[in-house]
Amino acid sequence: AVGIPASTTTAVVVTFPPGFNVSGASILASDFSFDGTLEASPNETASTVTITRSDGSAVPAYANISFAIRGVKTFYAGPSGTFQILTLLGGEAGEGMEQD
Repeated sequence: AVGIPASTTTAVVVTFPPGFNVSGASILASDFSFDGTLEASPNETASTVTITRSDGSAVPAYANISFAIRGVKTFYAGPSGTFQILTLLGGEAGEGMEQD
């Protein structure tokens, strides 16, 4: 687990399995458990949603954080598949910190 320094731009890239429509993805201020400014950027071609956080307090390593991505749709019932999550320091083009 990694921490997030204060006032550092970071990004979390969530890759969705095939069959998901991410074009309407968004995040609201009430949807996350830490401070700072969050913005959701969907990429329909790559089936990814990038959550970028700027400003805010430091988040210590091993801290539990949560956020909800709204507006992602799938037309299938049942198992959804595998999601990939990548944390980047320095924003969307930044250095990889952790991947799951």
